[in-house]
Amino acid sequence: KNINLVLYRPRTHQLLKSETVKFTKGEAKWLSEVTEIAKQYSIPFYDFEKPGALECDYFADTSHLSKTCFPEVVEKIILESK
Repeated sequence: KNINLVLYRPRTHQLLKSETVKFTKGEAKWLSEVTEIAKQYSIPFYDFEKPGALECDYFADTSHLSKTCFPEVVEKIILESK
């Protein structure tokens, strides 16, 4: 159906990171697998957990960025996909 697909790793709040530190091996495995799938099928993948990936630092809760951050997320995806 010619639908564009984009994968991204969302940014999470420091409180969530501090509470889930024991799961970092599982997340590393997930990240490796997603990165490989994205590469294999030429799907753009954006990692917003990388330092400096996003300026917006507002959260709706510990694992969801606030709606105020959506314009920046969308803009980065659009600009980097050109």
